Amino acid sequence: MAVSAIAGSMSVSLGIGSAFINGYRYRNTTPLALDLPTAHASLNRYDAVMVRWNRALRAINAYVVAGTPAVTPVAQTPARTADIYELCIALVYVAAGATSITQGAITDRRLDSTV
Repeated sequence: MAVSAIAGSMSVSLGIGSAFINGYRYRNTTPLALDLPTAHASLNRYDAVMVRWNRALRAINAYVVAGTPAVTPVAQTPARTADIYELCIALVYVAAGATSITQGAITDRRLDSTV
């Protein structure tokens, strides 16, 4: 499930693949476009592409967690509770005033077992 930039937009594409969370499988069979929120005018942030297992909803979904704008932004920490468990697939650096995302702004986190 590689994450790639969609040229000229504030969106990324989650590629085909699978993830396993707490014994459950998430399967992405076609590329999935995920929109990032509008960039802050003067502060940078990191947005995270996550796959979330939600026990209450009995669902696993992919989505974007918007980061907090800051002069020195910090990456989001995946939620890990008895009812919610997230895997961070990628981090996306959203520069202040950005109107599109480039591939260089995406950091692959799929092999990082801490997230």
